Amino acid sequence: MITEPFEIEDVACELKCTAAIVLSDKGEVDPIRLQNDVDITLSEAKLQGSGASVIFSPELRNAFEGREDLRKDLKRAFAADEIEPFFQP
Repeated sequence: MITEPFEIEDVACELKCTAAIVLSDKGEVDPIRLQNDVDITLSEAKLQGSGASVIFSPELRNAFEGREDLRKDLKRAFAADEIEPFFQP
């Protein structure tokens, strides 16, 4: 990873990147699942900040799916008026 500033034609440059690393076995690969795993891993890397790199693990997918389930449940509950918000001054 490039961490030190460098110069191009007397102009100081700094390069940062965020990387998602997803490995797959040779053979049958579900391209949609692979792309979803890349998206999940890249989101996690971005949360960690500029210059982070994250290697996919099944735990990342499980955490994402748990958050998605919660989001869907809350959306359904709000639509069905099952949640009554209270505001405290």
